[in-house]
Amino acid sequence: MTDNTNTNGYLRIASINVQGAREYGFFKAVARWGVDIGNFDIIACQETKLQADKTTKYLLFDKNEPSQYTGFWANAATREMGAGVAFLVKESWQKHIIKRNTHKGRGISLDFGYHLGAHFRIMNCYVPASRDEERKRELQELTEWAKKEIQEAKEKGMETIVCGDFNGVVNPSLDRSSEKKQNTNIENGLLEWLVENQFTDSFRELHPETRAYSFRDISRLDMIWLAGGLKGGLTEAGMMPLEGGIHSDHKSVFAELDVRTLVTPTPLHILEQYSSLEHKVKVDEVSRRTI
Repeated sequence: MTDNTNTNGYLRIASINVQGAREYGFFKAVARWGVDIGNFDIIACQETKLQADKTTKYLLFDKNEPSQYTGFWANAATREMGAGVAFLVKESWQKHIIKRNTHKGRGISLDFGYHLGAHFRIMNCYVPASRDEERKRELQELTEWAKKEIQEAKEKGMETIVCGDFNGVVNPSLDRSSEKKQNTNIENGLLEWLVENQFTDSFRELHPETRAYSFRDISRLDMIWLAGGLKGGLTEAGMMPLEGGIHSDHKSVFAELDVRTLVTPTPLHILEQYSSLEHKVKVDEVSRRTI
């Protein structure tokens, strides 16, 4: 594959509900698609359905086809619906990761830091549909985790990007094909909180009246949200079908940002702290094994 790494100050992000890694080398196909089709720097995946002890089989790495991405995983104890989220990060961005955090196989966050450049956090969530009491509890726990991560980033002067499958929409009249009556009720607590805290829905910012659906031809569940300071750097947002053997009834959603607008420098002592062995972010050991 050709190295199309962005070096011009733009960050391209994609978010995909992959609905389970169904076969050997599944994420290699995602990586090929990310480079060849979208030239994406970061790919957020939801519903990987990978368990902690079953990850190696589905990784990016192959001695005959080195990947341009590094995987960061948040796996669940079982292959239940909605379990497992991951980030695939290109090497040119991966080397700037200074921190990682996860939440019960449904949330993962990465912090990026530069001595004289961008300092931001990106989060990836699978929001469970609140069908029963257990799912409602999981939704509440994930919402509280996400709010804490975002508030912490804000206190540190970091901008935040939140992407994932939200299993709900902001405006059903526009974001659901089946909605016949006027209905503008936000469908879950996390989406409501993002709107209340002036986050920007990247797709709706550039396509305010477009009817487009990421889940089948039914609803727009998949989104990329931007904190207030990132809105001005948004240059592109949209959806695209998946190709190259990636089978899902979700489309990918994507956004492109001019990150030259992120000028908050990462203090040198923070970079030095995270370069030490006890703080340095590493890919899971299983992710380093060659298949």
